[in-house]
Amino acid sequence: MENKYQIIESFVGGIQFFEIWGECFSHEDLFSFVGKEQFMCTFGFKPDTDSLAKFGQTITGVIFYSKDEFEVDASGCKSNQPSIRIDSPMPDLNQTQREDLKYGGLLITDIAYLCFSPYKQKEEHHESGEKKVPHKL
Repeated sequence: MENKYQIIESFVGGIQFFEIWGECFSHEDLFSFVGKEQFMCTFGFKPDTDSLAKFGQTITGVIFYSKDEFEVDASGCKSNQPSIRIDSPMPDLNQTQREDLKYGGLLITDIAYLCFSPYKQKEEHHESGEKKVPHKL
């Protein structure tokens, strides 16, 4: 880990949750915490930041990587990227905000904390090779 973090682990109804606070997150640490496994995460923003003004106090989503970006981060190469892109399903965001988050991103320095549950459902595939969508017949 590149920086020091305060990590709070809790359980609610038997489900594990992590809250991670840091003065200055790094691209590599974000990949390690939530990016590699593509965990759905809530990002909380520092006061008086551009992200807070644009998106509100928090955003929930997954860090969005192109295939090449994911492979570079997975290889452990240090990134000079000052921002991350987030794919968010939040219904209170308008289309412009969603696109700005997914394709423009936000500054990593704007992030005060992360909150996530390390849960990932295994992908299932039909005999044809197509991915099964959970909870759909």
